[in-house]
Amino acid sequence: MDETLRVQAKSVVDASTEVLREAILSGRYEPGKHLVERTIGAELGVSGIALREAFARLADEGLVLRVPRRGTFVMSMTPAALRDLMRVRIVLEQLVVELAHEHWTDAAGSRVQGIVDQMRAAARDCDAEVFFHLDNRFHETFWRVAGSETLLELAANLRGRIAHFLRRATYSLGRDGLEWSAGVHQDWLDGVANGDVAHAQAEVERQIVSAYERIVSAMASEEAAATR
Repeated sequence: MDETLRVQAKSVVDASTEVLREAILSGRYEPGKHLVERTIGAELGVSGIALREAFARLADEGLVLRVPRRGTFVMSMTPAALRDLMRVRIVLEQLVVELAHEHWTDAAGSRVQGIVDQMRAAARDCDAEVFFHLDNRFHETFWRVAGSETLLELAANLRGRIAHFLRRATYSLGRDGLEWSAGVHQDWLDGVANGDVAHAQAEVERQIVSAYERIVSAMASEEAAATR
């Protein structure tokens, strides 16, 4: 196969995966939505082969579910599944804190502090969308400081599976809630920077449990509204 054609084909798959990932994370494609190959392919202007490869990548990330003879669906979550993910996320993120402390530098502290400062500003402006993206950057920065590619991949995968729900939970906070969340992230950072790993790990659990409770509460409200 011609090298140029192979690179171009790979780029189409990359681009399709990016577009679909953002559509899922932004909520354009709701949990449980059937991603009909012919329809999505026409929307993106890509071949079925490229689209199936993009679906396979998103399935690996836990964002879609591929069901034999039925098709591909945006991953949906039950409260029980979310609770299970919450428990695993707490363990992984607490390990991230431990490893990040071992690899901590002044430069890392400055990078993370800059993100937290921006989170505080977004909270004051009640800009939940900006806050959500900064929250992602906060976690990603800690994962990279931890220095474990395996841990980075696992943590990113788990967070990616519930990113749509986390975004909705962030929007439900309001100004006071966003400011509270920014404060939790500051405490998390301070614990690592000051060597108080146990305190930082406690903040990890507090943040993740709080997000889980907001998500489940929102799911219950939506289910109640749907049955009226």
